[in-house]
Formats: sequence, structure tokens, C-alpha cells
Amino acid sequence: MVYSDRVLQAARIIMSRALIFVAVGVSAQSPCDSPRKQDLLKCAAQEQAAAQKDLTRYLRESFRILGGSSSAALALRKAQSAWEQFVTADCQAEYEWSGAGEREIQAAFCRAHHVKNRVHELWERYLRASVTELSEPARSPEE
Repeated sequence: MVYSDRVLQAARIIMSRALIFVAVGVSAQSPCDSPRKQDLLKCAAQEQAAAQKDLTRYLRESFRILGGSSSAALALRKAQSAWEQFVTADCQAEYEWSGAGEREIQAAFCRAHHVKNRVHELWERYLRASVTELSEPARSPEE
């Protein structure tokens, strides 16, 4: 194979991979960038799932720092239960208030918003001054 043939072959490989990359990038567009209700519901569900996963991690770490069965940990369990009830009621109110076409979307984003802020609140109260591998989480942008 002549040198120019190798260069041409390499160029073809690079171009085919670039086309695959572009095609994958277009098809992998975030549902959060779409105006369609179905996509926004998917976006809200993804945000809510990610926030809930963070909440579980930060709560577990908070309980570890507080000593699991200490009076402070028991108080946090009680507060967390009350917080869950508040979020459920608050997002239900938002669901009832929202227009018919937006109810599910608003309720899902409401929960994600509350959970993200709760994660930050846990970090601020219990983890900021503690030895932990968890870093400061982002707050919900709606705040």
C-alpha cells in the first residue's frame, strides 16, 4: 500500500467515526430540551430519580455522622418523615393548581426541586463541617 493510500484509508476511517459520533449525538438529545409532554415527563422522571439517589446517599452519610441510633439521628429520622409528608402535600397542591396538560410534569419537577434542596440542606447542616467524601451538592435552580 502506498503512503497516499494509507492516508486516504485513515481519512475514511476518521470520517466514518465522525459521522457515527454526529448521528449518535443527534439521537441522544436530552428529553429536557424537548417541548413535547412525553419528553418532559421523561426528563422530570430522570431528574427525580437522580435527586432521590443523591438524597439516599446524603441521608445515609448524615446518619453515619450522627451516630445511627443517637438522639440526633432519631430526631433526623422524625424530621425526614415530616419532610416527606410536606413534600407530598406541597406537590399535590401544585398538581391540583396546575393546568390539566401540565399536572404530571409540574408534580414531578416539584418533587425533584424539593429533593435537590433537601440534599443541599443535609449537607449544609450535617456534612459541611464533617469528614466526608461527599461534596457540596447543587441546589435546585428554581430557588
